[in-house]
Amino acid sequence: MSCTRSARKGNKRVVRAAALATVSGLLLAGSARAATSTWDVQMSGGPHDWNTAANWNAGAGPVPVGGDTAAVNQNYTGNLSIDVSANSVLQVLNIGDSTTTTPGGTDFVNVSIGTANASTLTFDVLAGTGGAGTISSQGGSNSISTNLIMTLGSGTGMTINGNSGTLTLSGDLSGAANVVIGGSNNATYPGLVAPTVANMNPGIVVFSGAKTFTGTLTVNANATLRVDSAAAMGAGTGAYITVSGALGDGFGMAAGDLAKITTGSNGTLAITGNSSQAYDLATPGLNSLRLGSTVLGDAASGGATYTGTLTPGSNGYIFGGGGVATKLIIGAGVLSGATSVNVTNNGITELNTANTNTGDTRATGGTLYLNHANAVQSVTALTTVGVSPTSGGAILLNPAITYTGPGVTLDNGAIGWSGNYTITGLPGTYTATTVAGTAGVTPVKLLHLGGTHSSGTMSQDGIYALQDDGLIAPVEVVKSGVNSTLDLTNAPPGGNTFTGGMHIVGGTVVFNAPNQLGSTSAGGQIMGSDTGRLQLAAGSGSVTLTNRFNSNSSTFTSATTFTLDVSGGDTLVLTGHMATGTSRGAFRTTGGGAVNYTPPTAPTSPTTWGLRIDGSGAVTVNQLPYRSDQATGAATGLWDFTAPVSTLNVLANPLIATTAVGGNGIYAWTAAAGVSTNFNPGYGPQQVFVAAGATATINIAAGAVFKNSMRTNAGATMVGSGGTLIINGADDSAMFGYGNGSTGGAVGASNGGTVDLRGGTVLWGVLAAQTSMPTGTNFTFKLNGGVFDAVSTGGTGLNGNLVINDLSPSGTPRVNRWAITSTGNTSWNGTLQKISTGTLTITRSGGTVTVAPGSTLLISGGIVSVGGTADPFYDPVSLNAVAVTNNATFNLTAGSKRIASLAGTGTTTLTYGTTLTIENGATQGTLTVGSGTVALTTLSVLGGTGTIGTLSVPGGVNSVLDIQGGTTTATTLVRPASSTLVKTGAGTLAVTNALTGVNGDVLDVQGGTLNAGLNIAGGATVTKSGAGTLNIGAQSHGVGSTLSVSGGTVNLNTNAGSSSAPNLTLNVSGGTVNFGADQHLAKVVSS
Repeated sequence: MSCTRSARKGNKRVVRAAALATVSGLLLAGSARAATSTWDVQMSGGPHDWNTAANWNAGAGPVPVGGDTAAVNQNYTGNLSIDVSANSVLQVLNIGDSTTTTPGGTDFVNVSIGTANASTLTFDVLAGTGGAGTISSQGGSNSISTNLIMTLGSGTGMTINGNSGTLTLSGDLSGAANVVIGGSNNATYPGLVAPTVANMNPGIVVFSGAKTFTGTLTVNANATLRVDSAAAMGAGTGAYITVSGALGDGFGMAAGDLAKITTGSNGTLAITGNSSQAYDLATPGLNSLRLGSTVLGDAASGGATYTGTLTPGSNGYIFGGGGVATKLIIGAGVLSGATSVNVTNNGITELNTANTNTGDTRATGGTLYLNHANAVQSVTALTTVGVSPTSGGAILLNPAITYTGPGVTLDNGAIGWSGNYTITGLPGTYTATTVAGTAGVTPVKLLHLGGTHSSGTMSQDGIYALQDDGLIAPVEVVKSGVNSTLDLTNAPPGGNTFTGGMHIVGGTVVFNAPNQLGSTSAGGQIMGSDTGRLQLAAGSGSVTLTNRFNSNSSTFTSATTFTLDVSGGDTLVLTGHMATGTSRGAFRTTGGGAVNYTPPTAPTSPTTWGLRIDGSGAVTVNQLPYRSDQATGAATGLWDFTAPVSTLNVLANPLIATTAVGGNGIYAWTAAAGVSTNFNPGYGPQQVFVAAGATATINIAAGAVFKNSMRTNAGATMVGSGGTLIINGADDSAMFGYGNGSTGGAVGASNGGTVDLRGGTVLWGVLAAQTSMPTGTNFTFKLNGGVFDAVSTGGTGLNGNLVINDLSPSGTPRVNRWAITSTGNTSWNGTLQKISTGTLTITRSGGTVTVAPGSTLLISGGIVSVGGTADPFYDPVSLNAVAVTNNATFNLTAGSKRIASLAGTGTTTLTYGTTLTIENGATQGTLTVGSGTVALTTLSVLGGTGTIGTLSVPGGVNSVLDIQGGTTTATTLVRPASSTLVKTGAGTLAVTNALTGVNGDVLDVQGGTLNAGLNIAGGATVTKSGAGTLNIGAQSHGVGSTLSVSGGTVNLNTNAGSSSAPNLTLNVSGGTVNFGADQHLAKVVSS
């Protein structure tokens, strides 16, 4: 069960769900119980009592007990304080605010658990179930001051996870269990628009009071534990602390404290602020530890400075922060001797003073920032090591200083600068082993420029070229660092000649000529990643790149998706294929310039690229993403239109067949429902999405096809609130195919979006398995031209608004198949033509109708079937009605409808219960009222003559046939056995085929006349009631049958039996029975 509530955080309104746990049945003494108790989401403030059942599960309780989970991790509106008033037991505690609306979590609130009377929380498991005790913290600054006791049993332990924010344990933690510190910075938080996974700073667990547990203490990789005193480190013996993550020294650890760290530790000993504490890294447990910091900072400021005496171990000086934003500054006098320096982890290690050590200096992970002319000695060699283009170490240089050492070995790691720098040559050599390239051929060597913490612009000097190194492998240029730019516009006249391709991991690469991006031969591919940008310099005009392009950006696009940036007035032409493989990597366009993707050859499977248009410049394509295995559920990329105004031009491609399915029929399409071959061998993008408030136009050339399967996560929205998708085909041969693939979620309700068809042929919903039409009643579909065909009968119905011709001059939009349903509004202007053999169904149950003078429905083929309680043809305000010209089939199935006129040579059929008002006369080949099979509760015929093939009546006292005038004839009347048939009104209902009567049947003729034959089964009794008349024609009754008359008139117009079979008993308790023919009856009973 769930409920939705609303509360404010700052100036933002957020929505949160409160999970309610329900416990059923009786809890017997000694029985096992493992349940979740959730703290009431509204219980902010405090202190509130932990031991009050009404504070749990929205008042339903119970208070957690042994083996239970206490969920104190809902969306709280303010800081929350809880008091443990009595000793309590549980197994799992989840603590912290669950919801943030900011990627950094700045609006998290804090949760504290304490006690006013020395009560404790004991962590215990159910007997026989095993498992561990757990505390998981998220959100803001959370704290637990209550003493915690671990009675977890043999072989079990206690895990304390700091997923985000800070968790401070100031009370005791006692027991013999082993303690593990864990955590993740990739938790999911409701409230974030996108992504819902917040990559926040890893959480920190703080032990601030004495801890008396006697087990081991382990700090997992990616976790951080800060200890604020020696007593807070626990009461284990010997070396019992293993550090794989970060152990923060919050008090100044002495030698005896450091001796508690095991020799298997390889994490970080982190200072938690400026420190001059002496550390002997030769201590056995510290020999593989790095010295780092938990203080956040960047290359320019922040961080924590270390100025203590540091004795290196056999592995030399090892540095590195815990997270990518942490920074350690090594002060004066720390580094000396012939000892090597190695930066091995995330964050920045900055050398900003003169050092005297002469050993080699390496960056194998994280960033080594040289911010002083003598940060390293002139005899010191520098090496930057990377294992791939996206991971490894980086050396960052202050551009104001010059490194004069023997050289920088670029072992696939990065080299960059902290400000603007002109590249006249690189202070390094290519001596690295080769790696698997990402941008083109493999293997390659990497010329990696930038690095995570680089900034400013790196520019070529017009002389120095980026080129292969002349050894075995080609060179791949890698650009990283979101805050730095590599400007290639001043490359030498011959350009840059590297042949291994380029990978833009982060930041911007600027160019204005093709040869600046390396050779296009062999593997001259350009690979982009999230936060990477390729920018055509403003004023470049039209530039054509023949490089292949690839992207490993996220499938779901965002403002950080790999970007092609083209300024207004410029054009970037891409003739190399998008080579995204199966990764579905996306490209983003921005700026006012044009991007044309027009390869001269057909693609090969798979190329699954996505697209996000974020700029006003038009994007033109002559081919779509292509994947041969889509029919088995494979997917391609998503195409998102997020600019305020955007344009996509789809060209016909003579190299790609547009009529045949199979072969190179990437654009192939057939109109038959359920034809999965429409999506095989290729089908275009997986999804089309127009952002809220945006207007996107897809122009489709004659003979071209734009199709997408709408395979996506369930609930995806096609058009955001206030957004508009304009489909504009050049003529009917321009195809827009939209529907669901063989798997995937349905389209969600659109919040006020619009689809506007202005030209071309739209085939919608090819596969019926999933909903493909936005389901919201405030979604609007405009028909201003072209042909619309809802190919499948499932998932394509329009619940929202229908607008027919709101442009001037208006066109004549055409429809084959579709269902118009629900309560959306309908607007008519001009002519809507129904074509082909399909059915257009209109069954509105509400909404407003607006009709302009002269509006017409032209039925040229197939069927138009109109039902529902609302009239879609009549405007009660202007009193205008739609004129109908019917040259095919026009069926009214329910409700009362009013039209201006009825003309044509077709067939119009009115189902019983409908009323058709024609204002200006009718000319029609056939006008039939009430034919066919109907199943109604109330059937009302106002007058005239009607003909029904089979009339099916549900039965019961609520089944009423209301024939108010004239005669309505039904060939066959079908009703359930032992039911009541109610006939009202002054008219006549005539049933051609005889009724079959079984025991319990009632013919209640309350008014008018019922003409029917009657065959009563043997031993059965049929009752005629009501004041109306029953005229019985042909009869055949079984032995022991009875007709009981309690009111009105019954005319036996034929013999009920024969001399040899007088089977019927006539029982008259009221009304009149007239014999219109000789009768052979078993008997007559009159009461």
